[in-house]
Amino acid sequence: YYYEIEYNNYYDIDNYKVAIDFGKAALGVDSSYAEAYGLLSNAYNKLIRRDETSNWRDSSRTMAFKGLELDSLCAYCYAGLAKSSENPKESVFYNEKVLSIDPSNDMVFFNYMLQVIDGNPYIKDRWKTAIKLIDTWLKYYPEREIYVATNLVRLHYFTGNTDLARDYLEPF
Repeated sequence: YYYEIEYNNYYDIDNYKVAIDFGKAALGVDSSYAEAYGLLSNAYNKLIRRDETSNWRDSSRTMAFKGLELDSLCAYCYAGLAKSSENPKESVFYNEKVLSIDPSNDMVFFNYMLQVIDGNPYIKDRWKTAIKLIDTWLKYYPEREIYVATNLVRLHYFTGNTDLARDYLEPF
């Protein structure tokens, strides 16, 4: 399970496939571990955008739903559903579910920020939501200030506030 997490953190198709193999091995040892299903779901999600030779979306959703059968509060499972959903309204629902269960969940942060920036019409008060996400991220991960600043730059750039985007870059 630990190795699944480690390989899942590297941005490479082969590493994602290794993460999937480790996840399957973890489930071979303990098939009742909901979080492993959730992490498998997220590993499959990463392949959706990088390897179009298979239908990874179905695999992702299957793993997430299996995990939720075991633990209805599995944040990683809901994060997998949020990322794999092709329905913007459903994706927002699952992202909100993750944040209600685990406000420090770093898997949902980036996905939800992208939806805010891209203008998902089902996010109420998009910019307030973005600021709330950023504040939460800084609360739980102060050491990742540069990552948060990068998202602030993107946020201001996409909203046409190029001067503010530049201001956030200057300290770095």
